[in-house]
Amino acid sequence: MVSQRFGWYEIDDALIVVDAASGEALFLNQSASILWLALTEAPCSEAELADILAGYFPDLPSGQATGITALLGDWEAKGLCRQGASGRWEVNGDPSAGADDARSDKATADWRGGGAQLVWSRGIRLHVETVAVEIWVTPDHASREGVERLQGFLGGLPQAEGPGQSRLAIWIDGPQCHLLLDGVHRTTQGLSDATGFLFQALVNHAYPECRNPITLHAGAIGNAGGTIIMPAISGSGKTTLTAYLAAQGWRYGGDDIIGLARAETPDAGLLLLPLPSALGIKTGSWALLAPHFPALRDLPEVRYEGKQVRYLPVPASHHIGPEHQGRRPIALVFPRYVAGSACSLRGISEGEALRSILESGSGASASPDLDGFATLIALIRSVPRYRLEYDRLDDAVRELAQLA
Repeated sequence: MVSQRFGWYEIDDALIVVDAASGEALFLNQSASILWLALTEAPCSEAELADILAGYFPDLPSGQATGITALLGDWEAKGLCRQGASGRWEVNGDPSAGADDARSDKATADWRGGGAQLVWSRGIRLHVETVAVEIWVTPDHASREGVERLQGFLGGLPQAEGPGQSRLAIWIDGPQCHLLLDGVHRTTQGLSDATGFLFQALVNHAYPECRNPITLHAGAIGNAGGTIIMPAISGSGKTTLTAYLAAQGWRYGGDDIIGLARAETPDAGLLLLPLPSALGIKTGSWALLAPHFPALRDLPEVRYEGKQVRYLPVPASHHIGPEHQGRRPIALVFPRYVAGSACSLRGISEGEALRSILESGSGASASPDLDGFATLIALIRSVPRYRLEYDRLDDAVRELAQLA
């Protein structure tokens, strides 16, 4: 650990270096791993690093020094290391070097003074408290698509009666979004980032007993034996599969953003933190899912980024409950719909699983800190990992039933 900024893990044949300042993870090969670990011990010149590498690989080509120079230049550009006055290179432990903190010193924001109008407000019932969520817009700049999409997602969460104990507000102001989360004002570029921060705040309020919860862009579906977590990129078919599983009697824990944390007692392992937002069902799945969810036909259509979506709330009776056993992760599955393919479920390595999770996104711009990455690594190491390819939903359900 260097000034609490970096952490690293051995996974498969790579060293994974986590930068808490930027939230990024670097996959280093064997040579780069040796150089990184050397720099964490003491500052080194390029010649000294070349000698260290030669000690491991005596037959390295003479041009290896050029590769070291290029690597150090890349790390310097990322803010990971720096060259001191002596000419030696060292790991940059300054936590602000790679940070992009958009927080403001303002404790509150006078949004009405900025021309914002309140367009949506709802009390959301979480496990231990009620939170008031507000959406504000600047009329001349707000994207109607973005507002409707956010309303759609939030509409799946249980509605509460009366005022909330806490206030979470988002102001959509053209390309910028402002958030007021527990009295802290933050500005982001784009609604996607702002939505991530908002959902992270909802997870924090829903599960205050959990320390450093992280969020993932994933679906969560399970039964009394535990939960299958399904991270995936957009367009993989994850949402359709999650909805179909819920229709078959599986319990629903979320589809767009879910939470994960260590349990209160160390021996209890990891726990899913369900956030059952509405399922965003795209056009191609409406006819397929309508027989299982008749209300889907009458839901309003929301357009965004050239897509048409209906946001389907899953009944609370189908949600994953608060019991620890039902929230225990039992498998990581990366689903992908492939038209005409035979259904296959194959095991994958820890490294492939980590890369796939990082590609699918954390679900929030509030990237995991070192403790959060430790939770993510613990998940990957503690459960079986699979890649699922399917054409027919029934075949995918049969494969997943064997895991649960």
